[in-house]
Amino acid sequence: VNKKVTRFQKKSIIILNNTSEDEESGGIDLYVSRIYPSSYEFEVVTNEELTTKSSDKTKIPASSLSLDQELTGKIVRIDPYYLLVDVGANRNGLIPLQKVADLYGRYVPNTVEGIQQIFKDELISPSFRVVVTSNEQKRLCLDFAPDVKHSIREKQNLTIGKEVTGTVVNVTSFGVFLNIEATEQNGLLRIQSVAELYQKFIPEIKGLMEVGFQLGSKHRVAISGIDDDERYTLDYTDDAKREESGSSSEEAQWEEYAASSSSAPEESEEERQRREEDEMWAAYGG
Repeated sequence: VNKKVTRFQKKSIIILNNTSEDEESGGIDLYVSRIYPSSYEFEVVTNEELTTKSSDKTKIPASSLSLDQELTGKIVRIDPYYLLVDVGANRNGLIPLQKVADLYGRYVPNTVEGIQQIFKDELISPSFRVVVTSNEQKRLCLDFAPDVKHSIREKQNLTIGKEVTGTVVNVTSFGVFLNIEATEQNGLLRIQSVAELYQKFIPEIKGLMEVGFQLGSKHRVAISGIDDDERYTLDYTDDAKREESGSSSEEAQWEEYAASSSSAPEESEEERQRREEDEMWAAYGG
């Protein structure tokens, strides 16, 4: 069939010329059951009842969906840049690849194989809740619903206050990204937190590396925040803060002691004159 798909409607009958032994039959009747205008493709069946059954399914108008409305979705296609999700409307919705990366808190390769590998961990069921983030110009954009995000976080057992071991994967001028052990989630330890712990100015990347944040190094940290996009903020553990606080206090005491012991008391004018006289007499020999 070489004709453009836009010329056909559902239930259209297509006569496909047959050059085989059945030429006497005059061809095969095919019925259009589904159309994909964007790719100029369509599906056909040989039984008209199948098209009737499909077209009789109740579909809600996609235009009636409002922002933040929650729906049940099912992935019908995986593309390198998005997931195509059926939400029971007359138009499928898209979940951008970045939303998948945010859900799992890690880099997701923009290949079909890479995305499929992400879903092999079975943290998401075949049907899951989604929320409408945009619905303009016949483009329905979706995100994972809050309960799905919460479920993923619970399965990974990441909650605020939990202490974890992180491996440095990137050092930036505003902080350090650590990969949280056994979860494949990344978290950000802000440079302000480092400065507060050491009570001194940290000169960006150089300063962070000087206090031990080398690529691949491991650090014990605590989860201090989780935003709406499931991004994790990290901080030092309470033990690390107490240890550094005690070390700083002890160091300050030693500095105070050294300053007090090294500085001689200021002598009076009379004492200075007597000292000079004694030195002169000693030099004279008397």
